[in-house]
Amino acid sequence: MGSSLQKVEELTPPLSFVDERRTEIPRGKRVLVDIPLSRVLYFTESCAELFMDGRKFADIQPGDILLLHRPSFQEYRNKGKRATSLHAFLLTYDSRPTKQQAGSASPLADFLERHLPDRAHLRLPANAEIPRLVSKIRSQMSDRKFGYRPKIEALCHLLLVALAEHLSSDEKTERESPSSRALTASLKDHIILNYSDDLNLPRLAKRLARSPEHLSRLFKSETGTTLSAFLRETRIRQACILLTTTTLPIQEIAASVGYQTPTVFNRNFARATGKTPRTYRQQHRDKPKSNLSQTIKDWL
Repeated sequence: MGSSLQKVEELTPPLSFVDERRTEIPRGKRVLVDIPLSRVLYFTESCAELFMDGRKFADIQPGDILLLHRPSFQEYRNKGKRATSLHAFLLTYDSRPTKQQAGSASPLADFLERHLPDRAHLRLPANAEIPRLVSKIRSQMSDRKFGYRPKIEALCHLLLVALAEHLSSDEKTERESPSSRALTASLKDHIILNYSDDLNLPRLAKRLARSPEHLSRLFKSETGTTLSAFLRETRIRQACILLTTTTLPIQEIAASVGYQTPTVFNRNFARATGKTPRTYRQQHRDKPKSNLSQTIKDWL
């Protein structure tokens, strides 16, 4: 991602290196990043849209923090009317557990694996602990005075632990608050009423003014299931009803419950029920309504 302004490499595993980089994105263009290592990015000067896995993940602004515990393909798009730049501090580490000695796993790697989510996007005030730690690391990188390398490693450890603590505390607070339960209930109602629309995690997150990752974690902590699984279950339940109570073609049923193509509908339906839509219709068209409801409940 652009040119390196300053970099310290070969840190003690699971740390890999710290870097400060800057890249320009012309108007209407994009920058692609595919790094097979975990990263924490602190953006000091940025204004771009971030897409991951083909979907919009966040609007990146100065002061934002991006955690990519699981390496991901990133695409930064400039939707503005003029050129923009990405200027970021990067802490790169290996999320795969390493071995310090034979039979002894790295305590830091084990801690990160247990406490960091796959992805997270944070927006914190400049005087918060994590931005202050980033500032100290950048100073050590710039000054390179006696002992700068072990100091950088110690600060990186503190930064990663602070990040895990912040995310854990934020999630716990959200999970225990009445507002989180109300938000989850509202989201479930919205899906049940609008399952036929083109719903997905980024759109739902935007509607509720939450980041996709935050909304996904919150929904799972409240319901015990993922948001995508709940949406899929809602759609398949309705499809089961339409298959057994109407003569609509399967292609129309697929579209009416929110699937853009019959192929995707058939695949999801078979995974949920163990049968194709056509077979399900043939076997359950004449079942009593009470038996049908129980069958759907058992399969889903």
